Amino acid sequence: MLFSELKNTLQNLKNRKITNEYFANLYGTSPQNISKRVKNESEVTVKELEIAQKDSGVLIYIKANDPNYKIINNSLERKNDLEIHNKLSKIGQRLNTIQEKHEYLDKDMAKLLKISEADYSEIKSGIKEFDINTLTRFKQLFFVSIDWLLFDE
Repeated sequence: MLFSELKNTLQNLKNRKITNEYFANLYGTSPQNISKRVKNESEVTVKELEIAQKDSGVLIYIKANDPNYKIINNSLERKNDLEIHNKLSKIGQRLNTIQEKHEYLDKDMAKLLKISEADYSEIKSGIKEFDINTLTRFKQLFFVSIDWLLFDE
């Protein structure tokens, strides 16, 4: 991974600007040295990636033999991000509300949404996200707004 890629990745994951000064402080070097490495398209070392991950609290890469993590759809998903999990769990709670109101079983909901029962269960439990087709089907079948389903608005 190039320094510029690491910088962009951290900015996207943290939703804030990451500066060369940040890296300089993190790695105990000068901002000029970091600027040079960015300009020369230098690769980041594994150790530097590990330091950046630890400092920023995000998962950027994993070691191939690390049994604590698995990659889902080759994403940069942060496995330790409770905020995302909480949002998905709340969507599951709203799905459950609709399901109970209509007295449907999981298999009934899955059939209506044209997805597998396992997929529905994962969406409902906050493990998996809706795809756009399933979201649209749910909206049309149960006459709810997407804003309500996703954001409780």
